[in-house]
Parts: sequence; structure tokens; C-alpha cells
Amino acid sequence: MVLIFAIMKLKPSIYLAGPMEGCTIQSMTEWRETAAEFLTENGGQVHLLDPCRREPFHNGDSDNTARLLFRADLKDINNSELGLANVRHSAGRGSGTSM
Repeated sequence: MVLIFAIMKLKPSIYLAGPMEGCTIQSMTEWRETAAEFLTENGGQVHLLDPCRREPFHNGDSDNTARLLFRADLKDINNSELGLANVRHSAGRGSGTSM
């Protein structure tokens, strides 16, 4: 576990913020995948923090689930050196974490 943390800190961390609530899986992930390809092409050394990795939990309706997701997002943001936000309102409700 310590080794993983050390490796992650050698690369800048980028949090991929954007709408998720009310979005299809495709609209949540497509722009993030494109950004990941762009940021890592030609040997780009970055660690991407993608909230879509928790996507299965977004189907939960409870307030407890929402609080847990919010805390996990805040932890990712705190562990990031940079945030990349999709603020286009093409899908979903609101702008997600980028608000």
C-alpha cells in the first residue's frame, strides 16, 4: 500500500470532474476517456482520478450513499494537483463536482 502511494505521488494527479447524476454511462465516461487518451498520449505521466470508477454506487438512492460518494469525491479532489472539469451542459443534471 505504501509503495502504491509513493508511485502515485511521482505523477501529478488530475481529478476528472463533470456531470454524472442523470447521465448515461456513455455520457459520463466518453469525455473522460478522450481526456485520458489526450493526457497520456506520447508518454504523458499523470495519475487520473476518475469518479466513474465508483459508477455502480451512483445507482443507490439513499442519502447515505450520496454522502459516501461526496466524501470520496472530496478525498480525490484533495489528493489532486489539478482538476479538469467538463462544464458543458449536454447531459445530466448540474455540473457534478465541478460546481
